Amino acid sequence: MGIVNSIKFRASRQYSKFLKSILSFRAKLANSEKVVIWAAKSPRRSSLYYFLLSSSFDREHYSVLKGKLIHIKHDSSGISHDATLRRNIHRIEKGLTTIPLRKTFAQDYINETIYAYENMVQDSSDHNTLKWATDVLSLYFRTVDPTTVIEVAKKRFLQVKGTSINSVSNFIPYYRKDNVKSDIEFDSFQQLCLQRRSVRWYQDSKVPIDLIYKAVSAALHSPSACNRQPYRFVFVDDPEQLKIAGNLPMGIKTFSHNVPLIGILIGDLSAYFDERDRHIIYIDGGLAAMSFMFALETLGLSSCPINWPDIEERERGLEKFLKLKPHERGIMFFSIGYPLEEGQIPYSQKKTIDNIIKYHK
Repeated sequence: MGIVNSIKFRASRQYSKFLKSILSFRAKLANSEKVVIWAAKSPRRSSLYYFLLSSSFDREHYSVLKGKLIHIKHDSSGISHDATLRRNIHRIEKGLTTIPLRKTFAQDYINETIYAYENMVQDSSDHNTLKWATDVLSLYFRTVDPTTVIEVAKKRFLQVKGTSINSVSNFIPYYRKDNVKSDIEFDSFQQLCLQRRSVRWYQDSKVPIDLIYKAVSAALHSPSACNRQPYRFVFVDDPEQLKIAGNLPMGIKTFSHNVPLIGILIGDLSAYFDERDRHIIYIDGGLAAMSFMFALETLGLSSCPINWPDIEERERGLEKFLKLKPHERGIMFFSIGYPLEEGQIPYSQKKTIDNIIKYHK
């Protein structure tokens, strides 16, 4: 047995050396200028390059397909029903506000909409979304000319509508002149923009949860593609959990010890039926993040958005820490707290307007 084990050990070492040499050679090819030039000449060559030489997009491919599968199956582990309903109700809203109003529209997706609506009536605790869907669908069926498809969908809708909530107000399209007007002028908003800076030094004070709820409630009014809002915020303030969270992203090591609250923005790829939408979690999440940080400033709190690059080791760490599902991706982290008055802030000179604006002719 000793000889056999010795042979196995040597074979294992030889295999390990061989594997390392293969990976080293692969890495050299991946970083070769000639190889990159060759691969960058067409999308097909680029795909071949990443298939053979780089695993950089493996997790994205996996997450996007997992999200797509959940969306197709309407699996309860994702937000596919919610996203489908929100997307289609928003499409119907846009149809109801078209000038001139079309007599018939949405026939190609009205049955899908009612299917998602039926599931929300049964399962959802989001009464406001259900109310919005109910009111918009009611208006839709009162407005469009009936067709066979629309009449069948209307009958299904009326069978479940009675279980939805009622309120005095209607969550339906309204005129711009009836919109809520803000009394904030440009100079005040510009001052807020100047006030908001990435703050890394905080007072040793707990952040009240009610202020975080207020800031997130403001962020929820940020625009998102077809109103799907494919993200969620996770907050960490337990001292032991903060130590773990503070080691997950890069760029926080020097100040993580003084951060009283960390926020993590998570995107959900099960909101989409097609790969074309794979970047929307980052766009919509970024829009919500900016509103969130502005809101924090109005509440006396400051923040620092922390970059979350696609590094597999760190992705696995976040996945384990938050028990993320395969279709969920980290978007960014935030450090949050009351700013330390003695703490300095980098000047961070911004580009000039002339370097940013260009009128296309």
